[in-house]
Amino acid sequence: MIPLINSLPPILLLDDDPVILELSTTALQSEGINNIVTLNDSRKLMQFLETNQVSMIILDLMMP
Repeated sequence: MIPLINSLPPILLLDDDPVILELSTTALQSEGINNIVTLNDSRKLMQFLETNQVSMIILDLMMP
């Protein structure tokens, strides 16, 4: 099942805390998911999505 996930558009992780981004990335990679994009600024999300597709967004709802 994991190879199918890696053939889809990436998973987007959005968090202002770099430690959380690193831990989340590591957790996904430990499960075999390698197609991951990270953003640390919510103001860049819409700009990113205008030109990129993602299969899932995992985000911090309490970002500044």
